[in-house]
Amino acid sequence: MAETGGKSPPGRFIGQSAAMQGVYRIFENAAPTNATVFITGESGVGKELCAEVLHKLGKRKNVVRPVVVLNGGGVVTLDRLPRPISGLSAPLP
Repeated sequence: MAETGGKSPPGRFIGQSAAMQGVYRIFENAAPTNATVFITGESGVGKELCAEVLHKLGKRKNVVRPVVVLNGGGVVTLDRLPRPISGLSAPLP
């Protein structure tokens, strides 16, 4: 990766471009935190792969529970999101 000066791609990622190096930096910054990460993008761009990598790099990598993947295709409005995802503590009016 001499041409980008970056690190090796994590997990099953193979890209070495400057744009992908930015993605890898996001992984490095987010993985060690307890933050909830909401990954969005077009179909087929690798959202589940991102979730996998974040999980494996994170503090919870040794937790027996698997990564939970939610398909948001059926979620139409904010009030239909599960409370832990929407951040709401009470139902919307």
